[in-house]
Amino acid sequence: MSVLVTGSSGYIGKWFIDRLCRAGVSVIGLDRQQPDAGRGGPPRFVHRDLLDDEPLEHVLEQVDEIIHLAAAKDDWGLSRDEYFRDNLLATERLISSARNVGVRKWTFYSSVGVLGSGLLARPEGADYRPETAYAESKVAAEKAFFEYAHSAPDACVNIVRPSAVFSPNNPENNNLYRLIEALGSGRFVMVGAGADPKAVSYLPNLIDATLFLQRRWEPGVHTYNYIEEPVWSTRQLVDTICDELSRPRPKLHVPSFFAAGVSGGLDLLASLTGKDIPVTSARIRKFCTPTNFSSAKLRQLGFVPAVSMEEAVRETVAFHRSDRAAPPRRSRSSSRSMPAADRGPVIPVRQHSERAA
Repeated sequence: MSVLVTGSSGYIGKWFIDRLCRAGVSVIGLDRQQPDAGRGGPPRFVHRDLLDDEPLEHVLEQVDEIIHLAAAKDDWGLSRDEYFRDNLLATERLISSARNVGVRKWTFYSSVGVLGSGLLARPEGADYRPETAYAESKVAAEKAFFEYAHSAPDACVNIVRPSAVFSPNNPENNNLYRLIEALGSGRFVMVGAGADPKAVSYLPNLIDATLFLQRRWEPGVHTYNYIEEPVWSTRQLVDTICDELSRPRPKLHVPSFFAAGVSGGLDLLASLTGKDIPVTSARIRKFCTPTNFSSAKLRQLGFVPAVSMEEAVRETVAFHRSDRAAPPRRSRSSSRSMPAADRGPVIPVRQHSERAA
């Protein structure tokens, strides 16, 4: 069996490449960003954009399955056109090329963001309620797969919808990385009471769930949310991180409307300087927005996560602490070493948003 992984140089893609190679799977990585030299990239790599003029068929003729991870995702600096170019147009191009050569097994990473936010847990069958351009582009991509499967009855498509993904070796633009960094440095201020649910996905568990589904191929499109359950509140997450860091739990909080007003000035500063400032109105809204979903459909099939939410947070914070305590690196491009209980590949120090390959 041979598997194509798009977005293979991205955060999630690197973990996938490592897991598949360790399982003895023949893997081809495809990305518009080169893999890190000597860092355990895919055995075979195709350096290109999915929307390049060169046909994709010659690559797809070599594979039996596609894991489509490549996407534009960020909370700053991307336009609606960029989201739809990388998340919809590139996906449509890939589907068309795969259809031409007869590849019928797909795993597509979407997002629970297509279901919107709210206090009540939303299952896979809930109506689409995208609230951002990113989520709208993912809705459009999901619909493209439904259209494809309607015209190709033998196609087997698993759509996996994670929430905010975290793990040891988080890239620096990961939201949990920023939260751990802020709590560890004492620069954190709780915005709002923190009582709302905040769904997250631990990357090793997410990959386990995906591989579990790949052992159950069935014709048609099958959609699965993946989140860690039970869903923690923001306050529970913050307090657990503080305990692991041996830092005092924050006792005070500022009202969200006040924080939003202050962040408006920072938005203007970011716009004028072109710099990604850690505190923006979008990030304040994201922090204060309740996100709650159900992954009961996947668990009813028999999937049981190997790592509990508490253990996942503990492992992630422990890695963060050990990394900060390590001797200074010679350059920002040098790599980090995983703990002995390795759950993924070496990830570069700086990994920007995972863009379409």
